[in-house]
Amino acid sequence: MQEKVFSQPKIEMVWNTVVQEIVGDKMLRSLRLQNVKTGQSSSLEIDGIFVAVGIKPNNQVFSRLVTLDEAGFIVTDELMGTSAPGIFAAGDVRHNSFHQVITAAGDGAAAAMSAFKYVKE
Repeated sequence: MQEKVFSQPKIEMVWNTVVQEIVGDKMLRSLRLQNVKTGQSSSLEIDGIFVAVGIKPNNQVFSRLVTLDEAGFIVTDELMGTSAPGIFAAGDVRHNSFHQVITAAGDGAAAAMSAFKYVKE
């Protein structure tokens, strides 16, 4: 993934920098940034933003409870059930997720309904 980003001429790298604030009223205008090495603040005018928190799941803590795939994602059925009865998974932690908020919300609804049915039985 890094190689794809580095080879894209439309992407400008801003190293050693964190976002302090997303600025805009009804529309996104800019980001307030801070260089973590120098402490210097700056502003970057933008039209859009995608927030990504990573691509590797942090699911190892569940490996003794449920089945994980080779990449570390939790294996579920279509109703978000895992290999352990009564344990359900939803969103980006699960195998075959689209890693999108809208599908994670749908997964959450399915998991909640499945958990409700499980408790009720």
